[in-house]
Amino acid sequence: MTSSKTARRRRVINRWSSDCWLCGLPIDLALASPAPGSFSIDHVTPQAYGGSDRLPNLRPAHRSCNAARGHRYVSQRPRLRLLGGAR
Repeated sequence: MTSSKTARRRRVINRWSSDCWLCGLPIDLALASPAPGSFSIDHVTPQAYGGSDRLPNLRPAHRSCNAARGHRYVSQRPRLRLLGGAR
């Protein structure tokens, strides 16, 4: 992971915690990508709809929760609690 990615990851965790904002369960920060329960950064307003990479638009998410949401708005996302927190 590059230093800029590491710094962005730290900023997101420091601002929002390490719980998945989509399912509410903790993210195992020791898991490496591409594990389904690993850490990823999700955009509140999807980049496909003009969402920025600025901190207020970024949230921590399990990789699988982020993938399940795709480029939909939060109100359009599937019921992610059914995924069991991507564990």
